[in-house]
Amino acid sequence: MNLPVKYRPKTFEEVAGQQHVTRTLQNALKTGRISQAYLFAGPRGVGKTTTARILAKGLNCEKGVTPHPCNQCEICREIDEGKSLDVIEIDGASNRGIEEIRSLREKIRFTPAKARYKVYIIDEVHMLTTEAFNALLKTLEEPPPHVIFIFATTEPRKIPETVISRTQRFDFRPLSKKEIAERLKFVAEKEGIEVHPDALMRIAKYADGSLRDGLALLEQLYVFSNGPIKVEDVNQVLGIIDEEIFVKIIESALKGNTKDVLEMANNAFDQGYSVHEFTRSFSEAVQELTRAKFYGEKNPFYELAQKISKSQLVATMKIALDMEEVARYTQNPRVGIDYQLIRLSYLDKILRIDKVLEEAGVYLVEERPIEKKHEEPKKPEERKEAGHVTEKEEPQESLKERLMDLLEEKAKKEPQQPEEKKADEEVIRAAEEEKVEKDEVGVIERDKLLKTLEEHIPFVTTVIEKSYLRIDNSNIFVGVKDDFEKDLVLRHRNKILFILYDRFKTKFSLLVDIVDEEVRASEEKEDNLSPALKKLMDKFDLEVIKDV
Repeated sequence: MNLPVKYRPKTFEEVAGQQHVTRTLQNALKTGRISQAYLFAGPRGVGKTTTARILAKGLNCEKGVTPHPCNQCEICREIDEGKSLDVIEIDGASNRGIEEIRSLREKIRFTPAKARYKVYIIDEVHMLTTEAFNALLKTLEEPPPHVIFIFATTEPRKIPETVISRTQRFDFRPLSKKEIAERLKFVAEKEGIEVHPDALMRIAKYADGSLRDGLALLEQLYVFSNGPIKVEDVNQVLGIIDEEIFVKIIESALKGNTKDVLEMANNAFDQGYSVHEFTRSFSEAVQELTRAKFYGEKNPFYELAQKISKSQLVATMKIALDMEEVARYTQNPRVGIDYQLIRLSYLDKILRIDKVLEEAGVYLVEERPIEKKHEEPKKPEERKEAGHVTEKEEPQESLKERLMDLLEEKAKKEPQQPEEKKADEEVIRAAEEEKVEKDEVGVIERDKLLKTLEEHIPFVTTVIEKSYLRIDNSNIFVGVKDDFEKDLVLRHRNKILFILYDRFKTKFSLLVDIVDEEVRASEEKEDNLSPALKKLMDKFDLEVIKDV
């Protein structure tokens, strides 16, 4: 049957999805503004060579140069059948050397045998060697008036700029799913093939912008199904996992049911699906879920999109990307996929980390919230009338209190197992014991601070330990010796503050600057003095000088 060849367009009007190209070429033929060389660039199966043939017919039709070739005259028929002596198609991949180009240069001097123009269509022109391109330059710049070159390529970046500048370039774009589906529907009706609309859209989707691939797949499915083509047939031929499986996987993940998530994935592999097919299908499922969530698209994931939050969806997208990377670069991808699916099953535990960090006094961006303009303080009566509440009446909620509230809300919404309930009670009890009042400031020693940081960021801790370190209540100053150390500590500033808050339950401020060696030595000596001696030195205005 060979549907791609049988339904190859024969006029500019039949070329699908490339109106920006066909309209320009038709106007050029109509006005007689013909270029000596054209470059058609674009992905596979979008109509580059077909358009080149139609252009050759428009130039050589017996009616004259026309944007509407008749397809009835002898020359038009010969071009369609590939028999024309004056329209020569050359495969650039197998005729890529300088000898072939030299032979071409010798032949173009001869006038056409029948037609008006001698047209050379060089397919995959990017495969020519550098020497072959150089040999072609002079011919491209000043070709004989009866010669037209049409180059077709899928990789225009490999063509030298000196060649591109001597041609008129047209970029063919991939066809949309709608354009491919409409053309497939037209062909199916002509051939008497019954296709379910959903199956048609799925074929169009997996054609990936190539109409030729879509037609070839339609022909393959027609032979496979031996009857009406259904979605199940498309899934089976292409190795696509049913979307309903991924709906169930993500729903189980939202409920935190790790066992069900892993079992459903294992069932898919047991049915013979490969790792590549699973990861590809999962990524496409997440894409459909995203469209349903943000665009309201009515697809199989629409109901699931109403249950998942935006932050959970973003986390799912990241897991899908990580899963593809694992499948591509690891020797045992099944282990990596199981790991990503376990991550997926913790979607119900996701919190807004930026909010948690802000409550801890750590900001993901260096800027602090903009302070409100100073306003005249209102009297207590006015504040009550206006609905304002003072800090004493309703103090700001701390991080620990927020976490306790979240646990209590979870306990009300979901029935807990005895073990989970006991664990939550222990967390709440520990939070209450460790709770720190809002204005209370913790005092920590140098060794404790360094030991705490060393557990998380040992390399940065080494730099801080060798630097001048001063701790004044909640203010920490680090005096480093050069710009490198300063940049290193500042890059980890937010992490340092978060670690200290998590360990000591105190909001700290961190200042980092370059300090001269002598100043550091003097300050360190002063820090090592006893409190009584410091008090005595302050009273008599004494200072520590360098040892002699």
